[in-house]
Amino acid sequence: MQSITEAKQLADAASKVLRVKGVETSRAFYTWFGSSNANPQFVNTLLDQHYTTAYTHLVPPAIPVTLLTKGRAQFVVGKGDPPPGINSLLYLCPPPGGLFSELCEEDGMASVTTVKLRNGERAGPTILAACPTFFHNSIYTNDKMVASYRQSIDIAEYSRGFYLLHELQHMPKATSPEPPAIDVDNPRSKGKCYGIRCCALLPHNQKIKNAQNYAFFALDAIAYPELSAPGSA
Repeated sequence: MQSITEAKQLADAASKVLRVKGVETSRAFYTWFGSSNANPQFVNTLLDQHYTTAYTHLVPPAIPVTLLTKGRAQFVVGKGDPPPGINSLLYLCPPPGGLFSELCEEDGMASVTTVKLRNGERAGPTILAACPTFFHNSIYTNDKMVASYRQSIDIAEYSRGFYLLHELQHMPKATSPEPPAIDVDNPRSKGKCYGIRCCALLPHNQKIKNAQNYAFFALDAIAYPELSAPGSA
């Protein structure tokens, strides 16, 4: 899947700059994560739980699974195939107005959910829902997204890889032992904080909670690598 490849390209760009000593003093780091979080320990957290996990957690689907919902979620696989476990990732494509369409907000691209017990503990696989707009909208490739971003920060559209990297931040199995990122409320208007200005202006403690900030850091790593230079803040 091209979208998985592009998510890994973004994660790889972020990982490379995070391996440079002193990256926490860079302008990109301050913009997306805040100066109060600028320490080597958080750099390691970013690497281990937010970017390199793209290689182990965003993998192409390999085993067809049928999802049944009578009473509780049941996962049916072919004879000889292992059933999905707590560390599995299921890709789901809900049709408009059909089963599981509630996983897709209006005009939403994708979402992540997990099978949980009543006490909130994970009890089954992570489900990544790719919504109809993920496939049907005219979405940029990474190259086109980067070219657009270099012309103006008001990007018309992001790549599918950008959206997948965002969703990776919502996966408890990826960010563990830290909690997954959320979609922080926009403090200045209705809705969530997805826009570039909103993400850049969040308080520092909210920047590291907001999934979109992790995706923007990776985008900066490709489009403006000089912003990740140590001491550029």
